[in-house]
Amino acid sequence: MSDFYSEYVAMQPNGRIIVSGTNSNNNSVIIKGYTSGVRVGVLDFSIGNNSILIEPNPIENQTTLHYTLQEDETISVQMFDMNGALMKVFKENIKQAKGAHEELLSFQNDIPSGNYIICIASPKGKTSVKIMKM
Repeated sequence: MSDFYSEYVAMQPNGRIIVSGTNSNNNSVIIKGYTSGVRVGVLDFSIGNNSILIEPNPIENQTTLHYTLQEDETISVQMFDMNGALMKVFKENIKQAKGAHEELLSFQNDIPSGNYIICIASPKGKTSVKIMKM
């Protein structure tokens, strides 16, 4: 497709990328769909393919955790060091309704700079993201 000239790119709500353009050989319009593999902030513990968004990261004193639950869940949010030791519990067995959530996570000065793991877990599974504390 070296003679394909992209004119329009869009991402559909289901994550598919749609590209359209023209072919220079015969001036025909080409529409192509791609699977992006991008899942940002959507949690469905029943399928085991989850992601969460933390911003900002690296973190100084606080950060915001963004996630969307596909159904009502009982969740825990915890922080572990890179050796798996529990450093902080932000939430423990809290019932959360289906939908979008934002959690402000605060870090005390007694947590040293370094790399950590933030984990969201439910009885159905868990997902995690690596963070850096400044």
